[in-house]
Amino acid sequence: MKASELKEWILDMLQDVNIEYDGKEGSICPFARDNISFMFDDETRDYKSLDDMMADPFIDGKPLNEICEKLVIY
Repeated sequence: MKASELKEWILDMLQDVNIEYDGKEGSICPFARDNISFMFDDETRDYKSLDDMMADPFIDGKPLNEICEKLVIY
């Protein structure tokens, strides 16, 4: 999935997005457009915008923008 597709899915706020990367699991919980919680490998971060979340090097020092196509999304 491309980064733009993931952003669209999150912005629709229909459900949590569960991911896997390099054998580790996580979840993106969009409570509102300015309240997104991202849990990955036993750590949680909260964001005020989707762009901030996508640019944060949270997953093994890499942002979602760069590794999105390597994620397993379910």
